[in-house]
Parts: sequence; C-alpha cells; structure tokens
Amino acid sequence: MERPKVPAMDSIEAVIKDLHDTEEMMRTLNEAMQTLKTRLDEVISEIAEQTKDKDERIAAMNYLYWNVPEVKATTIAKTLFGKPSVQKLTKLISPIEVSLHCEKCRDNSVSQAGTNSRKVTRCLGGSGTSGQGVTNCFVMRAEKRYW
Repeated sequence: MERPKVPAMDSIEAVIKDLHDTEEMMRTLNEAMQTLKTRLDEVISEIAEQTKDKDERIAAMNYLYWNVPEVKATTIAKTLFGKPSVQKLTKLISPIEVSLHCEKCRDNSVSQAGTNSRKVTRCLGGSGTSGQGVTNCFVMRAEKRYW
C-alpha cells in the first residue's frame, strides 16, 4: 500500500517517533528511580552503622523524620532500630515547633507538631475567633509524611 502524500502523514510519523522516544526515556528514568531508592536505603543503613549509641541514633531518626520526608517512617524504624514498627518510632520522635499560615483567616500560628501533625491542624487565631481563641478554620496543614 502506498503512503498518501499529505503533510499530516509526516506529522503523524514524527509524533509516533516522539512517543517511542519518550517511552524509552520513561523506562530509563524508572530504572534510575529504582536505583536511587535502593541507594537511599543503603545510605540509611550507613547512618545506622555510623551512629555510636542509641541517643545518636535517635537524633538521626528525628532529623530524618522531620527533614527528609522522602524517607518512609517504616524505613527509618526498621533500619535504625531493626523493627519496622512505626508505633515504636512515634514514641521516640521529638515534637518540633512549626509555623503555620491559615489561608482562610490569614493568621499565622506557631504550634508544636508531634507525629500526628500530618493531620489537618485547627487554626487558633485570626478574625472570627470565638471566646476560646479557636475557630472552625481547618485550612492549616502540616507537612505530609510518607508512611
């Protein structure tokens, strides 16, 4: 069968070539992602090996938990303490202070965040506060953790 001689035929061949090239790039990127995830686990194991005692390990765990959300809490618990128990991990996590901004009432608030801070936080100020200083403003959110 002879190919029709219309410009759109050239265009469709170019699009199909781009699709194939993109699929190949995606396969390559997926392989790179898997390699990096494996390396991330290896580095966490190195942290476990390089920490001298339980206190230093807990400090490393707290840092990873609050500052490196790409590391799963279960990975931290399993690698640093040998048990994939998030419950044990949450008992050892130290709370931190976080600054939050409410998009609804435009108030800024500083709050102590614990391990349940991945839930929506209630706004404690701004216009429309009740006598108790608490509104029904549920717009503030703490950083998401990857469980």
